[in-house]
Amino acid sequence: MIALHPDDWASVIGEDLAEFVGAGGALVRFVVGDAPTDIALARRALVDLADQSQLHFFDVDGSITRLQYPNDILASIAEQIDFRREMTSFLLQAVIDEGYEVPPGSEQFSMQEIAAVNDVIPRNIREIINARIRSGIMRDRRLVRDVRYALWAIAGDVLNGRHVGAEGGVPERWLRGQITGVRELRNFGIVQKVSRYNARGLIRSILTWLPTSGWNGSIVFVNALQLAHAKNLRDGKVYYTRAALSDVYEVMREFIDETDDMNGVLMVFAMPREFLSIDPRGRGMGIYQALQFRVSSFPEANLPNPLSNMVVLSSSGERRAFSA
Repeated sequence: MIALHPDDWASVIGEDLAEFVGAGGALVRFVVGDAPTDIALARRALVDLADQSQLHFFDVDGSITRLQYPNDILASIAEQIDFRREMTSFLLQAVIDEGYEVPPGSEQFSMQEIAAVNDVIPRNIREIINARIRSGIMRDRRLVRDVRYALWAIAGDVLNGRHVGAEGGVPERWLRGQITGVRELRNFGIVQKVSRYNARGLIRSILTWLPTSGWNGSIVFVNALQLAHAKNLRDGKVYYTRAALSDVYEVMREFIDETDDMNGVLMVFAMPREFLSIDPRGRGMGIYQALQFRVSSFPEANLPNPLSNMVVLSSSGERRAFSA
């Protein structure tokens, strides 16, 4: 494959990204770096793009997060979300959408303050909020049931000014896989613990809901360079056996297959050069053909395509100007 410069790839990907994901679109892309520095350049470009386009940026580091477990990926994403702040933005946006003003610099939600600013009774504001919670959370069938109830609980805490510690409340700790007892969850209407089997649905739901708090969507950057190591380096980082590697590739394949069910996200898997190997005895995509068939380009292609499912990036690659 012909290598692209990381900046060229990011500029093409980012050209219509905010509009695309803001409309509910989803993409899963693979980038292979000639060297770790190429992946670092791509990541930096995506961070800048997220800043410019009002997109969340989530880092998932495969050297500390076990990528064969979707629940670990969910935990990594959830740890980077301030759910109380996002819920506050969600509730304030509901008031703004109805033509009311909110106190400048509002970081907490106060019905009394909003009512005073607009010279209305607090009950009017509460009716708006309850309607938005029903339509934007409880009746949004894109969200799995337990996520709806978790967000409902968080909304209640924000509305009532309940403070939680730095570790977060039960819903947040549930998403991070820190709650193992079902009894504690049932008090919030949540009926399932997070597992590798339901985590992808929870990820899709959280990423689907986030744009309702005023963002255009999300970029999830999964650094999978750690997959290249065939031996355990005993350095405290995650080591992927061949069995674990195959499981990682299956998880990646599942995300690809579920793209049509995802909303408002660009998911980028940053892969080592070894990923290009089609040798079933190696550590590349050849050990899991279901993934290979989904990401590999046609061998006849002789021109670089930054919109391909998989691209090779190199900072020494020829600079190109791509046009629509």
